[in-house]
Amino acid sequence: MAMKTLTNGHSVRVRPKPEMTGLSFRLGYPDEDYGLLAEITNDANCVDGVERIYEADGIAAICTGMPNVDPTHDLLIAEIDGQAVGYSLALWNILSQGQRVYSTWGAIAPEHRRKGIGRALLLASESRLRQIAAGHPDDLPKRYGAFAWESQIGQTALLIREGYESVSNEIFMVRPDLENIPDLPLPEGIEVRPVRPEHLRAIYDAQSEALADDTISPKPSEGGYQRFLTDVRTLRRDLWCVAWEGDQVVGMIRNYIDEPENCAYERRRGYTEWISVRKAWRRRGIARALLARSFAVLKAQGMQEAALGTDLDNPTKSYVLYESMGFQTVARAHYYQKPLRLSTLWRRGWI
Repeated sequence: MAMKTLTNGHSVRVRPKPEMTGLSFRLGYPDEDYGLLAEITNDANCVDGVERIYEADGIAAICTGMPNVDPTHDLLIAEIDGQAVGYSLALWNILSQGQRVYSTWGAIAPEHRRKGIGRALLLASESRLRQIAAGHPDDLPKRYGAFAWESQIGQTALLIREGYESVSNEIFMVRPDLENIPDLPLPEGIEVRPVRPEHLRAIYDAQSEALADDTISPKPSEGGYQRFLTDVRTLRRDLWCVAWEGDQVVGMIRNYIDEPENCAYERRRGYTEWISVRKAWRRRGIARALLARSFAVLKAQGMQEAALGTDLDNPTKSYVLYESMGFQTVARAHYYQKPLRLSTLWRRGWI
């Protein structure tokens, strides 16, 4: 558990506050907090069996690079005697399915769980999200959202107790080796081209169109495009496999390698993510061919396995394709929602 003490964020009153000596809450302080929050998240993930590693720049990307997030107002940190023990981040987005979803993301240091801190952070985040939602029009349904792996037993139990219900079943899949890669050529007239800066808008637009049926995909926006451009995971665009037909992007896989994660778990894993094919080009073997090509790309980088996450309930039943390409389900998660209702009694901000 990190022991760094910060005195810069503004103190915040949180109700209900657990009865605990030395417990206080403050807003996040830009830049200085991110490494500390990464350590808390990594400690929590280790205990929960979630094989994800965050560094300071990854937390910074979430807090500052995502649309509609201001860490000086939306990041709340719980401290005991000045030492950070947990945090929550309030963020919102418009989903492609036509909802405004107001989500909470965060973590609690394992040694400070089951003391009411997680519930206090969640309820405070909901209060902040109500304030944000009150300033938005009522043209779309408004719902709270949260994500939890099935191995995050405490977090899952808290969400269910607070009225959240699973609306999406996510699975995490791994292909345990990159041997015996099938030779799967692309259909005639379709080719993979190197990614150039002038291609990025077309790639983003094609990805957004192809993923529009996904229940938790955000609606395309300029903020979303900027996030796409600066995503720290996928800045090595030489690993991407983007298929074109003429001047049209028809499908893609935005491959990436998480070196800190590989170092922490002593493995050589690459990710085959954002697998998408536009509707007019589906059922022609493009996704399958791009996966085979991606395996070869990752193997050439010294990787020994591939991984991805997918929505078990998506209309294309993509997991069937992934199983046929050697992927096996190794973990499950759920995306939870509940209605967000405003009333004359809603509390302003975090208070």
